[in-house]
This record gives sequence, C-alpha cells and structure tokens, in this order.
Amino acid sequence: EKIKKYTGPLLIIHGEKDHIVPFSQGELLHHFCPSENKKFLPIPNANHNNILGVNPQLFFEEVEGFVNHR
Repeated sequence: EKIKKYTGPLLIIHGEKDHIVPFSQGELLHHFCPSENKKFLPIPNANHNNILGVNPQLFFEEVEGFVNHR
C-alpha cells in the first residue's frame, strides 16, 4: 500500500531467478508506483544473492545513472 503513494524516484533491480523474493513482487512494486521517474531493471540469470556477480557492469551503470540523473 505504501508504494501506491510514493512519487519520488524509484529504481528496482531484480534478479529474474530470485529464489527469495519472487520476481513478480518486483514487477508489482514497479507497476503500482505512481512515480513519473521509475525504472525496473531485470537481471537475467541472477538470483537474490549473486546479482552483482552476474552483470556488475549493468548493475553499477544503472545505479550511477539513477543517482546522477534523478
């Protein structure tokens, strides 16, 4: 319910094979957030614990872009 009221910048990075937090939960958070400045970045072949190791370049480029351009 809280995400439905959040209008600030939002970046969700989620491993497509997350075995702890279902991928669909990340998609739902993105969908229900009314922010005009939001992005959902799926990381293929990543789970909850190896997301940085699977594609660190993509991860850090996205975080840097988000922080610098919010």
